[in-house]
Amino acid sequence: LKRDQTRNIVLFLLKILMLGLLLKCFLAAWFGYAFYRLLLREWIGLLRYRLQSIPIDFYVPVAGFFVQMVTDGYRKGDANFAQKEEIRKNPKKRLILSNMICKPLLILLDPALIADFYTKQRMYEKDLEVLFNVSRFIGKGVVFAKGERWRTHRRVLTEALDFESIKQMMPIIIEITCTHFEKMLSERHFQNIDIMDEFQNITGDIALKNFFGAEFSKIQIEGVSITKALAKLNEELMLQPLVSPFSLIEYDRKIQRKIELFHSLGQDVIDKRRTQAVKPNEGEARRGDILDRILNYNAENPESAFSDDEIIDNCMTLFMAGMDTTGHLLTFAVHYLLEYPHMLDRIWNEFTSLQAVSYTHLTLPTIYSV
Repeated sequence: LKRDQTRNIVLFLLKILMLGLLLKCFLAAWFGYAFYRLLLREWIGLLRYRLQSIPIDFYVPVAGFFVQMVTDGYRKGDANFAQKEEIRKNPKKRLILSNMICKPLLILLDPALIADFYTKQRMYEKDLEVLFNVSRFIGKGVVFAKGERWRTHRRVLTEALDFESIKQMMPIIIEITCTHFEKMLSERHFQNIDIMDEFQNITGDIALKNFFGAEFSKIQIEGVSITKALAKLNEELMLQPLVSPFSLIEYDRKIQRKIELFHSLGQDVIDKRRTQAVKPNEGEARRGDILDRILNYNAENPESAFSDDEIIDNCMTLFMAGMDTTGHLLTFAVHYLLEYPHMLDRIWNEFTSLQAVSYTHLTLPTIYSV
């Protein structure tokens, strides 16, 4: 009996030791993997560039140039201040080498390098890892498309957003802008207004209505317009670029539910539009929105047709790209025009001189001349 007890105790201790050894091996492997992902990988990548005689301009472990951007944003009011300062100090500098989020980062400054990057997209890998939250929202759109798919996305969207196409959108742009300004006047008499929010609401409505049509832009989510709901999601995605892809955090799961909701709403609009049979060449005359153009393209080019997910992600791409940037541009334009009244008077005189010209007769030279 004592011999059996001793054996059982020894076996139990051996099991404990084995479990401890396995745990140590697991932790060692995990720490080794973490060390590679967080530090070693970016060191190897930076070393590859250093061997090509490219100096490292800025380095902070893991975060890298993100630290510089945040610092410049708070202190200088411009997240791109460091890049502009490098160009000012050294006009011949072709690029900046740094790191960001555990990977090497190249910031192209030379116009020739930038042109090469945009004209030879098939030669460059697009990294979905750094902006995981953004990529799961618009990952099948033009920003993250590669090779021939990128060429197709870019060609179709460029044709839908060229100068003549935008002129066709002018009635919608004018209608939405006037509606928002009339609402601001009637409800608040232009008092206590967050002008940036208002401009973003206008640009967001314009983007959604010109892509999916009026039926999508009128949707309400929890008592707010879909434009405001999307703008809020856009803000959450940008503020949390490194949220775990494993959905271990409630905040992350909340974002995922919102993404799925917006995708389902977009899918409903696409399905409804398909049931409304559009005869060849009638889509543009009847609506002229970007969704019709893409569906017409799909009918004429089935071998390279857009999937529904690609259509939805491209809509969200245009919304994110247009709403935030254009809203900020208009806000700063208003700010500086109020700071410099003589420039406001000059613009007003140019505007009044063009009032007699219908937007249908506007040309690019006319716009460039003002």
